[in-house]
Amino acid sequence: MAFPSPISFDDKQDRQTNSLDRKYKATAADFNDLKGRFNDLLAYLQNNVTQTIRVKIEAADFNGTYYENADLAGLTPDVDFQLFTDNGSGTLMNYTGDADDGYNFDSATARIYTYAGSYLLIIHKPIS
Repeated sequence: MAFPSPISFDDKQDRQTNSLDRKYKATAADFNDLKGRFNDLLAYLQNNVTQTIRVKIEAADFNGTYYENADLAGLTPDVDFQLFTDNGSGTLMNYTGDADDGYNFDSATARIYTYAGSYLLIIHKPIS
């Protein structure tokens, strides 16, 4: 999902006046205010909203003792992603640094080290 571009028109100026009461008109200041509020909201969303990627992992997806997914590169385990047993119906696994009592993770290679099986991987990534 891509975000729309910020509104970039130059600030408007009122060039004419009329006798209508203020509550019945949209002035240049109103449009400038809307532009600013939209751009502020857009910036907030781009910096604070994440998308959730759900990946079902089966034993066949493992290469020996590890599962590799490029979306995991540079992420922090148990913060930027979670791993659940039994395709998500089981328990949340803990990053322990040891595959015998949780899982190990190498951020540089984007590899999760654990026993081959059925898992649900939930990845949280910023929306760009």
